[in-house]
Amino acid sequence: AGSALGSMFNVETGSPFSKQRLAHLVLPVVLCSPGQSVGMIRTEYGRMLCASHVICNTPLVALGQKKLCELAQLVVGGLEKTVESSISSTSEETRVHIDRDELLSLETILMASLLKLYEMYPSSIIPHLGDIVPLLLLITVTSTKVSTTPLHLLALQLLLSVSNSVDDGVIHFCKAYKPKVLTHLEKSLDHSSSHVRQATVQVRNFWSIIE
Repeated sequence: AGSALGSMFNVETGSPFSKQRLAHLVLPVVLCSPGQSVGMIRTEYGRMLCASHVICNTPLVALGQKKLCELAQLVVGGLEKTVESSISSTSEETRVHIDRDELLSLETILMASLLKLYEMYPSSIIPHLGDIVPLLLLITVTSTKVSTTPLHLLALQLLLSVSNSVDDGVIHFCKAYKPKVLTHLEKSLDHSSSHVRQATVQVRNFWSIIE
């Protein structure tokens, strides 16, 4: 369902208004609250994929602040589960139904969704920085393969965006997290991708001057 929705959003002949109508049709389903589960099961995978497609393909102003905040909370929770599932195979449901490539694909689009939300509506993401930044750091130290380079770069881009904030609360948060961020980013300086290494230097430079 998530892949089908993405294809519908990406139809070249579709107008912005048709995408908005489609988003408003699927959001009530996407934002419903399912029961709690361990790890990332198939139904949740589809739900997170749909949420990401809505965020990445729809003019966010058309969704409204309330739905954006709900989507942000959903995406953050989804990223937590995908990161947990990708670094540990403790969930039988995850092992049976979702392979590592699918998890990586979902992690990447969830990260892209968070980045767009933060860039355009930071107020929807700022309340979740205490959960997001540790996830970003975990991604930077565990994403060592070439296949994870896009995810790694998106995590670094979000860290960079956070460090550039002029919000007093975010600045205070960055001051508190600065030592941990600088320590965790050291490993990325030895990444096999030159793009990751260059981006890491830039992110470390910005975090280093936070006072």
